[in-house]
Amino acid sequence: MGAGMSLITDVLITTAADESPAVAFVNEWLASLPSHIVQQLNEISTDGAGGCKVSSLHVYAAAFNYLPVTEFTGAVRRAPWCFPRSVVAYIDDETDGTCVMSPARPGRWIPALGEQP
Repeated sequence: MGAGMSLITDVLITTAADESPAVAFVNEWLASLPSHIVQQLNEISTDGAGGCKVSSLHVYAAAFNYLPVTEFTGAVRRAPWCFPRSVVAYIDDETDGTCVMSPARPGRWIPALGEQP
C-alpha cells in the first residue's frame, strides 16, 4: 500500500461486567504488533445511553489501521474473560465486511444482516 493509505477496522466489544483484565490481555497483544503506532481498545462511557435506567454494560472500542483481523479474533478468544457468554465483539472491516463473535462460541461468526454466512 502507498504512503497515506489506510485500511480501517472498527471494533466494539460489549460486556455485562467489568472485564478489564481480559481487555488488558487483548491490549497487550495489540501492543506486540509490529507497528509504529500503538493501538488499543479503550472503555467508552455509557452515560449517554438512552432509556430510563442506568446501563450495566461495559463498552470498549477502537478504530484500527491495518488490524490483522484473524489474529485479533484469536487474541479475543484467548483472553481471560470472567463471563465469556456476556462478551460480544462487533468487527467492521473495510475489506471483509461486518461480523459479530463471542469468545463463548469460538467457531461461530454471525455475519451482519443481509450478508451471506
